[in-house]
Amino acid sequence: MMVVSAVLNHLLAQREDLRADLARHAGRVGCVQVGITRSVLAIDPQGYLAASDASPEATIALSAFLLPRLLLNDPSARREVVLSGDATLAADLAHVLQQIDWDAEGDLARLIGDIPAHRLAESGRRLFGEPAATLRNLAETLTEFIQEEARLLVTRPSAERFLADVDDARDHLARLEARLIRLEKAAG
Repeated sequence: MMVVSAVLNHLLAQREDLRADLARHAGRVGCVQVGITRSVLAIDPQGYLAASDASPEATIALSAFLLPRLLLNDPSARREVVLSGDATLAADLAHVLQQIDWDAEGDLARLIGDIPAHRLAESGRRLFGEPAATLRNLAETLTEFIQEEARLLVTRPSAERFLADVDDARDHLARLEARLIRLEKAAG
């Protein structure tokens, strides 16, 4: 997973404060698991990350379906991220990953210059809207497709209806058991 560490290091290069947070954990190893994809990363003294084969001391795990919600800064999504292992390392690593953002215009400016990069970024914002709104629309569309078209994820009304049916069945069973006990007592 050298690609993951290369991307994260590129983003960390723009954030000295986040590298300082990670540098406190130099020599330690963490793991980020998104769905079935797992990246084990060692922290160096400058706060950069490198792919590692060592056993992780802390793990941040989340489902692939949770990732779009996290990118949209959904506060309820953060509660669904599972941190395990060394609590301090896991919390600091999660904090750093939440704070990372990409300065696409800055990267583009290094390639084509400040003015063309700014104009291209402005054109992109006009064409695609603000990144957060675009990402939110994409996440909502993907969720709707997964629920309605692909039927891979249950909708909230369907889940609530199923749970109500289970509750009703449990109540009916309890009444039936009570009736059987009364009949057994009367017969016995």
